[in-house]
Amino acid sequence: VLTYLEGVRNPFSSSMHNFYVLIETTGSEESYDREKLEAFLLSSMEGGLISDGVIAQDINQASSFWRIREGIAEALMKAGAVYKYDLSLPVEKMYDLVEKMRQRLGKAAYNFIDYEILFPVQQSRHTSP
Repeated sequence: VLTYLEGVRNPFSSSMHNFYVLIETTGSEESYDREKLEAFLLSSMEGGLISDGVIAQDINQASSFWRIREGIAEALMKAGAVYKYDLSLPVEKMYDLVEKMRQRLGKAAYNFIDYEILFPVQQSRHTSP
């Protein structure tokens, strides 16, 4: 996205990461909500769950974060051949798919990019009588 779309910049200064997560929250008390989000971010970094994080300071910065996320498909089209797919897998199996596709495609996967949109799924358990 940073390479192929104009006006998009990396919100993480000079660092690049293998994975990114974009979280949007809303609440009724902005300062309290910000404190909770900052505490979560700090705790996640100290615990080694994440290596970096940024919190949008205003609506313009939040919009620029979303521009990156929403620009993925457009940037991939500009980067070359694109194969899109939708599938359902348990979350813990998702990156296994990426690794297996890279193995199977070999050199053809030189620019294999995977991005997921995760939706919470409520599983129902059916029992037989």
